[in-house]
Amino acid sequence: MTRSKIKCEMDETARAMTATDRAAEYLHQNHRAHAAEIAMRVMYRLALIWKVEQEDRLIRKDPREVFTMSNEYVRRVHNGVAELAPPSQSDAMAEHHVMALLAEFEPDRAWLIAHNIYHGSGWFPPQHFPH
Repeated sequence: MTRSKIKCEMDETARAMTATDRAAEYLHQNHRAHAAEIAMRVMYRLALIWKVEQEDRLIRKDPREVFTMSNEYVRRVHNGVAELAPPSQSDAMAEHHVMALLAEFEPDRAWLIAHNIYHGSGWFPPQHFPH
């Protein structure tokens, strides 16, 4: 691996960590009561986007390395979101804000960041949602 490739990966990792921190801080400060639900919905939306993109890349035999996601994972996330009450307008705007924070990333990286925001938040009992 070349130095420039390593630097690019380190820069993307740093941007991902910053986006994670910014999104988690935003949810904690502005939507503490519903932060877990908002994070879960964002994670689900990005999981759907990434699953479609992942399948497309497999069909095209795209050689890029990616994070893989199983159908079972998507199903478990869907079931978790289905149990939630419909979001308020404020919650929907918060979802939009978090999605905008993650828009600069490829779909697999954006989903992984959202996954880390939700699972790293401590806003939920660990057994309540799939890993």
